[in-house]
Amino acid sequence: MILGSVMYDCCFLVLLYNKEFCESDTLSTLLPCDNAKVVIWNNGSYPLKSKDVSSLEEMGLDVSFVETLHNESLSVIYNRFLNEYSAEKYVILDDDSSLNEEYLKSISEVKSDQVGMPIIQSHGRITSPRINRKLYSGGDSVIQETDKVSTIGSGLVIGCDVINKLIVKYGSVFDERFYFYGVDTTFCFRLFDSNLTKHIEIIPGFNHQLSRLEIEEDLLSDFRRLERSYDMGLTMRYYNYKSLGSNFNKVIKLGLKSVYSALFRKKTKILFFHFLRALVLGKHYKDLN
Repeated sequence: MILGSVMYDCCFLVLLYNKEFCESDTLSTLLPCDNAKVVIWNNGSYPLKSKDVSSLEEMGLDVSFVETLHNESLSVIYNRFLNEYSAEKYVILDDDSSLNEEYLKSISEVKSDQVGMPIIQSHGRITSPRINRKLYSGGDSVIQETDKVSTIGSGLVIGCDVINKLIVKYGSVFDERFYFYGVDTTFCFRLFDSNLTKHIEIIPGFNHQLSRLEIEEDLLSDFRRLERSYDMGLTMRYYNYKSLGSNFNKVIKLGLKSVYSALFRKKTKILFFHFLRALVLGKHYKDLN
């Protein structure tokens, strides 16, 4: 669905997972905003115990709740959010971000034909965005049309004109072949392939907890290894089609590394069987069940 008339100046999505909305750093650091909608989306395992949002409504925010208790894919949630609410710009947020006045002010400066990518910090260092695989280093970086820019989903600001262009080309803004990992990266690929890179603006950001950077006892949880494997396989199939020779070499290296790890009982970040399954079949494991 292509967006029609604009109702809100800005529409916020705050995605909760196994957390009450009163426990969300993101919601507790929101500030008053004129003509703004806030959609609190519970994608956890249990219904919310309380939906008393009087504190947000007192700030002039129009608040709605959505609950998908089966852990819906992020791409589906993001697309539903973009389709069901009408606004000039949309903001996607996780539940554990510490927002600040500078970031919230910068949102108002993002135009309808732009994508705002905030500078994200975690544990005291910049972790996103990246320009041509290099972390953003600060200053006034001018993004060129040929630059490849990537970022995480939380904090993204997407103008309605950009949304309409992506829907015309792809049928959706986010690629629903990806469930959790790869959703933000493939959005960036779509911007590049649609010649929209010059519409990206780097804006002031905030502190955000990145689960992939957290220390884990077991190196990587089985879920993350599985998701990363399907992310890599699907991305190689659908977005790296211009470098077939490089892809072939990567598959061989991953296969050899998998054999080596199996022989010496070492845990790898990628599960080669599932990576290959995603590459060959072109589907996420949830779509294969």
